[in-house]
Formats: sequence, structure tokens, C-alpha cells
Amino acid sequence: MQKKHAKTCIVYLAGVMLVAQSGAVATSETSKSSDVSAAAATPHEKLAKMGEMLGKRQYKELVQEFKEADFTGWDKPADGFCQRGRAYAALKEGQKADADFKKALELSPNNGWFWNCLADNCSDNLQDNQKAVEAYLKCFELDKEAHQGKTSYSFLPISAIVSAARILYSQGKYAEALEVLDKYKVDDLKKTGAYWRAGLLRAYAQVYLGQGREEEAKAKFDEALALESK
Repeated sequence: MQKKHAKTCIVYLAGVMLVAQSGAVATSETSKSSDVSAAAATPHEKLAKMGEMLGKRQYKELVQEFKEADFTGWDKPADGFCQRGRAYAALKEGQKADADFKKALELSPNNGWFWNCLADNCSDNLQDNQKAVEAYLKCFELDKEAHQGKTSYSFLPISAIVSAARILYSQGKYAEALEVLDKYKVDDLKKTGAYWRAGLLRAYAQVYLGQGREEEAKAKFDEALALESK
């Protein structure tokens, strides 16, 4: 009876081990299949995935998946470097982000968006305000040039100007901040959305307040409020 019971236990344990081994094999095969699938994805599909992950704020996951990626063989290698750089910047890994943005700019030096990303990282993570201002102004010049002849502007030129001016304002460099804001001309404003125009007006108001020009500051604030209320 004891032998029969022992034999039954052995058979049961063997069955359990077989099931466990089958599960491990299945898991391994699934993992391999997933790896093969990822490897088979085209650069275009991978770039689209990176954009989707950024939109979902899956920064750690993006870095983990594309940390060792060789973007040089992609159709748009500069975009790959920029996307990974944005993930690093969001994770406050400023030096790694800076390296990726610089690689993107080496490949595409006239891309205003890449200059803007570099500037944001310099300001937010590296605390290199001088470099940030220079990069914002480069972004402004390039993107404004790209909009020549168009009836409307994107947010990028005015956003870059306001960002640069705010850094100078925070340093007490009011005259330089105004000089930067004045780069955005009246004709440019006519081609820009109300939200961004209001942001520019508020930036002017802040600088005027810093200079003690309260009436002029109030006038700019009132203009901004009028635009925002429409």
C-alpha cells in the first residue's frame, strides 16, 4: 500500500514538473516571439511607437526599449535621437538628453524643433541659461524663416521668444528681455493664434513691471485678458 502511494506521488510530481516546464517553455517562446517581432519592426514603425510612448508619458519604458538603439540606419535618424532625448529630459537625465539633442542637430542643424528641445533641457535640467537663450533664439530664427510667405505661424517661434525673454527677465536683464520680445513684429502677431499672442503680451507686462513701468504693464495685461476672453 505504501509502495502504491509512493508511486502515485511520484507520478503526480512528475506531472507537476512537466506542466511547469511546459509553461516555462511557452513563456520563453512568447518572449522570443516578442523580441523577434520587435526586431522585425521597421524604423518608421519604431519611430511611431516612440512618439506614442512619449504621448503616454512612458519615458522609462521608452529609454529601456531604445537605450541601445542605433538610429543611424533609420530613415529619419535625427528624429530617433530627438525622441529618446525628450524621454531622457523628462526623466531629468539632462546630460544624456543633451547628447541626443546634439546628435539630432548634427544630422539636421536647421530643425527649429530640435533647437527648442535642446533649449528646454538646458533651462530645465542643466541650468545653463546662456546656452538655453542662444538655442531658443536659434529656434526662433529658423522656424520664423520656415514660415515665410505663410498666412499663419505655428506656436514655436513665439514660444521660443517668450521662453528666452523669461530667462533674461528672471536674471534682471530687462532691457535684453525687451530686445528679445521685440524680435516678434506686429505683422508676425497677426499670423499667430490668440493664446500665444496673449502669452507674449504677458511677457511684456512682466518685464515692464520689473522696470517699474506699471501703467504700461497693466495695459499689456489688459490686452492679454481681452484676447483670452474671446
